[in-house]
Amino acid sequence: MRLFISDTNIFIDLTTCGLITQMFQLPYEFAVPDMLYFEELSENHGELPAYGLQIMTVNEEYTMYAAGLQSIYPQTGPNDLLALSLAKQENAPLISGDGALRIAAKKEGVDVKGTLWVMEEFVRHGMITIHEAEEAFERMKRYQRFLPWNEINALLRRLHEEFNQSEKL
Repeated sequence: MRLFISDTNIFIDLTTCGLITQMFQLPYEFAVPDMLYFEELSENHGELPAYGLQIMTVNEEYTMYAAGLQSIYPQTGPNDLLALSLAKQENAPLISGDGALRIAAKKEGVDVKGTLWVMEEFVRHGMITIHEAEEAFERMKRYQRFLPWNEINALLRRLHEEFNQSEKL
C-alpha cells in the first residue's frame, strides 16, 4: 500500500466534517512524525492510531535536514518541517493544507496533496457521494477552515460532469 505522510491540518479538516475514519478506509497508509503526533495530535486526536495512523520516527539524518530547513522556510513550524523531512526520508507524498509547508515541500521536490485530493479520493472510491462531499466542504467553510474555495468549486463541477457522463454510458 502506498504511504502518505501528513501534517496536522488534514486531520482537523476531516474531523470538522465528520469524515476522519473514512481517511483510514482508503487503500493507502498514513503516517506522521512521532514528535508531531505527541505535540499536536495526541491530546485531541488520540484515537488516530486506532484508526490506522502510523507514528514514525524521523531518523537522525532527516532530523538534521529538518533543522536546516528552518532557516530557509522560517514561516514553517518545526513539526511541519519534520513532516516534510519524513516524506523525503520515506520517499512518500506529503498531505498538507498549510500554505507555507506546501510551498516548502514543492521547492524540496516532495509531491504534495491536500484536503481536496482526499475528498476526491473518497468520491472516486465510492465512500461518499458528490453531494456528501459538497456538504462536508460546507461544514468546513462554516468552521472557517482555510481552503481554496475556488478550487473546491472547480473540483465539484468536474466531479459532477465526470460522474454524470459515466452514468450516461
